[in-house]
Amino acid sequence: MVLPLTPRQGNNEKKLLSMLKRYKGIIVAVNVPPDERALCELGKKLRGYVGMNEIEAGRKAAENLSGIAFDCIYVPVDKPDHYGYSLRIQGIKDAAESYDVPVCQIDITDPKNADIVCQVMTSGAFISLGPVGTEFALETQTKYPEKVAGIIAIDLDQRTAEAIRSRKVICALIQHPREQGAKAAELAVGLLNGSVTSAYTETFCGPTIVDLNNVSIFE
Repeated sequence: MVLPLTPRQGNNEKKLLSMLKRYKGIIVAVNVPPDERALCELGKKLRGYVGMNEIEAGRKAAENLSGIAFDCIYVPVDKPDHYGYSLRIQGIKDAAESYDVPVCQIDITDPKNADIVCQVMTSGAFISLGPVGTEFALETQTKYPEKVAGIIAIDLDQRTAEAIRSRKVICALIQHPREQGAKAAELAVGLLNGSVTSAYTETFCGPTIVDLNNVSIFE
């Protein structure tokens, strides 16, 4: 079985894992990385993960802010329990140490609180974790242009591509979903025919940096 493990923890994950524990075959996770709970409960039947290196995506996003003056990195969060997002934030924090600036997460599920944060910020760089966060960062840039030093996006949709072209977004980090699916299927076949024998195989597809130089290739 090839499937994305639930991106949200709590009851959703509990129900999914309960069903998968009864499954007798091999499981390959795709797109959403398994957290510690999934690794523990699924045990030996979970044989691999194919997807973006989430921590590296966060790290590269922050590294691409070099050369910009800012006093804080703001990260809009629309899915507080998303495991992949938490890994991206970890990578952002790792890279932020070299800038000696704090990383501030903005809960954009609470619009009033999010707007208050934006009102009091002075010079912030935004790193979005996905399209909803990018939308928020672009709206903040329009509302407070003097306060937004730059925007880095993770994931690419049409609006983000247009924002890269208009230089509103510096670059985006993408994760190649089609390649993930193909490599996950390839891994599953290898596990079934015995050509792959390792207990657990991790394959990363991305992140790849998309900017003005190559945006037309990936949109």
